[in-house]
Amino acid sequence: MTTVTLCGGEGERLCDETVYNPELFDCLPDNPATMLEVGPLRRLAPEGKLGVSRHEGFWQPMGTCQEFALMNRLCAAGNALWTE
Repeated sequence: MTTVTLCGGEGERLCDETVYNPELFDCLPDNPATMLEVGPLRRLAPEGKLGVSRHEGFWQPMGTCQEFALMNRLCAAGNALWTE
């Protein structure tokens, strides 16, 4: 099963954390231009092979240099909320 995580709280949002079962790669076509969200995932959804989980704890993305720096500042200041 492939799982997408939602962050809890008001106005719940997608955390952009996706865990893929290795079997997903068997569903991928040989075409490198295939968009995962448009092709394979849309085929797996009706088969019940996609799941969603709720994350209630600390969440901060680290997809940019600014977000990475923020996480390092939090850690250096002793505010590593993700360890609680």
